[in-house]
Order: sequence, then structure tokens, then C-alpha cells
Amino acid sequence: GNAVMPGVYGAAIGGGGYFSSENQVNADFGTVAGGRDNRAGGDSSSVGGGLYNSSAGDASTVGGGGFNFTTNSYATVSGGYVNFAGGWAATVPGGGVNNAMGSASFAAGYHAKANHDGAFVWADFSGGDFASTTSNQFLIRATGGVGIGKTNPATALDVNGTVTATSFSGALASGVN
Repeated sequence: GNAVMPGVYGAAIGGGGYFSSENQVNADFGTVAGGRDNRAGGDSSSVGGGLYNSSAGDASTVGGGGFNFTTNSYATVSGGYVNFAGGWAATVPGGGVNNAMGSASFAAGYHAKANHDGAFVWADFSGGDFASTTSNQFLIRATGGVGIGKTNPATALDVNGTVTATSFSGALASGVN
């Protein structure tokens, strides 16, 4: 039930699939290692397994999981569920419902949306989309707090150690040396 499409060369399907859920390779040097209903559609693209995954960009990869997609060159979705890497060299390491749409962007966790070039977005499991608003941002949604050097943050950002900055702004800035 698997198919390397006619005219495609240097391609392979390792196994999995069955008649109504076949794996397909639609581009030269593409690989589907297993699983079912997976597609390798970009030249030198690969899908490791899982189900309903598609790597359509040249040299793109979907490692596994389900309903994951890449559509641009060198993009990667390692696994998880309903993740999409649409930017050039974009990465989604896993999690669920994440989108890395900008070039060299990164989206991880749950509902993280790296919509701009160079954006890094990590979102916790508290729900709702958490999205970049411009290029080259580093965004974290952690409703339980962010701890640097500690495991039990008492505030939104709790740092164990010295913090160095060239300036501060906000309500308390005038009292800071």
C-alpha cells in the first residue's frame, strides 16, 4: 500500500502504510521511514514515521507525531501534534499546535506562533495563541513564572544571582541605582 511515485528516483519507503493509508514519496531522494499516510514531497525531504505528516520543502524533515507539516526548505518539525514549520530553516521541536512561519524561527510548547523572521516563541499549556509581533523577538509565556537558576519562581521573573543591566524603566526605575 505504499508508493514511490513514477519518475521519482533515489527515494525509499521503509514500511508502514496500507491500502487506504499509504505512505508516498513524491520527490527525488525523499524518504518515508514508516507510519501511515505520510508524504515526502520535497527533494531530499524525509518523514520518520507517525501519521498524516508531510515534509514538502526541499531538505525538510518531519520526525514523527501526527498531523505535522513542513513547507519550506530546511524546515524541521521533530514531532508532536498539529505543528507547522513554514519558514526557511524554521524549527518546531514538538509540542502541539505550534507554527514557525518566519525564516530561522523557533516555536515550541503549546500554541506558540513564531510568525516573523528570527523569532523564538515558547508558550506554556495555559491555552490560546501566543505570537511574535516583529522579527528577532524572544518571547516566553510561563504563567507559573520564569526561574533563572531556581526551580520555584516567586514572581513572573525570579533570578538567583546578580542581574546586570545598563538601565531600567518603569514605576520603580527612579529608585534603582
